[in-house]
Amino acid sequence: MEWPLRNSATEDKGVEVSITNYYTLAPPDVDNIIKPILDGLETVVYLNDKQVRRVISERFNLHEISKIINPSPLLATALENYSELLHIVVHIPED
Repeated sequence: MEWPLRNSATEDKGVEVSITNYYTLAPPDVDNIIKPILDGLETVVYLNDKQVRRVISERFNLHEISKIINPSPLLATALENYSELLHIVVHIPED
C-alpha cells in the first residue's frame, strides 16, 4: 500500500475513485465491489462517500491479458506477487 502523508480525511467534494480487480479466480460482479470499498474509505480518505463524484470500476482476468502497459512500480510488484489483486486509486483535486 502506498499512502500519502495526510493528517485527516478530505472535505473536498470532487473525489474520484478508480477500482481495478485483477483476478484469476471467479471475481464478484464489477458493481458489487464498489460499495464496500467506498464505505471503507470513509473517515480515512474522505468524510462521507457523498463526496465521491466519479467511480471507475473494472476487472481483468490475468489469464486473458498479455501485458499491462506502464504499471506503476507498486502495481508491477503486486502483480508479480499476487494472483488476486484490487488496485484502488483515489484522486483528490488539489486546492
